[in-house]
Amino acid sequence: MRRADRPGYPAAVCAALVACAALAAGCKDKGRAAADQALAKSETIAQQEDSLLARRDALVKERERIRAERDRLEQRRRAAIAAGDDTSEIDEQARSLLERERDLADEEEELNQRFRDILRERRALMAQLATGGGGDPTAAVAARERDVAARERELSSREQTLADREAKLAQREAALARREAQMCGVAAQPQTIIKTVDAKGSAYTKKDVEPLLSRARAAMAKKGILRSDLPPPARDLDREATRAMAEGDYGRARFAARQLVDTVKSIRIDKAFIQGKIGRLNAEIAGKTLDAATKKKIDALFRAATEDYGDGKFSRANRRLNQIYALLD
Repeated sequence: MRRADRPGYPAAVCAALVACAALAAGCKDKGRAAADQALAKSETIAQQEDSLLARRDALVKERERIRAERDRLEQRRRAAIAAGDDTSEIDEQARSLLERERDLADEEEELNQRFRDILRERRALMAQLATGGGGDPTAAVAARERDVAARERELSSREQTLADREAKLAQREAALARREAQMCGVAAQPQTIIKTVDAKGSAYTKKDVEPLLSRARAAMAKKGILRSDLPPPARDLDREATRAMAEGDYGRARFAARQLVDTVKSIRIDKAFIQGKIGRLNAEIAGKTLDAATKKKIDALFRAATEDYGDGKFSRANRRLNQIYALLD
């Protein structure tokens, strides 16, 4: 008997076809859902980008305001010098503005890094959508292709915007470094800033010293600078200032604290800094006996720090190196 003549065979075939059709529809629905999720996530990321761009624009405006204020101070300073007046108060205001501008520059660089990470994630989503939303052959319909193409153009535009802003930031950083060098005598490499010590018995008190020490410690914490990262002559400045305060020598204490503030300010978390820190860390590790678990953690952190270093993510590499130091303590 032929299979077609068997009782119930036509019904079985129909049932199988219906099941296949349902399965195909289910696969298509899953593919569409995956593509829709990717589009929704891309939209969320775009909103995050808008927020970062708005914050960065605000930082740029604030830096422009500070530069204008510093230009006015410079005019006042020149007038005071011409008149033979004291410029110490003006110089202090200028240093404060310069420090604020440096903080804004660091924050802008952090925002740029976050923006780069977000753009990288969004680029991956665009690649997923371009292939049909995770393997769904029906997802790449004309309407969705137009949507993806529009988002791709917008993403390319934002990547170009980031590149342009980073180039401008590099120019501003160079100009800022020149101003810092003119004002503080700061060289490109970290160094101990030498100033004139105030004579013992000067009219200084603990209130003149403690804010300086707090500022230096806060700056070190923010940048991730350890005591061992300081130039050798500066590594005991905190202790020296504290000891001088205990002895009532506030002139010497203020001198040490100001040196520490300016030294920390001069340190940039850049390629040279990370290279030097890795060298110091390797030397310290070489003299220690580590258990297997600690060594495994350190090796993983070193690999991650090296990868960050290669990608130009120096602040992130520095944080990983600090984690290694914590494991060694």
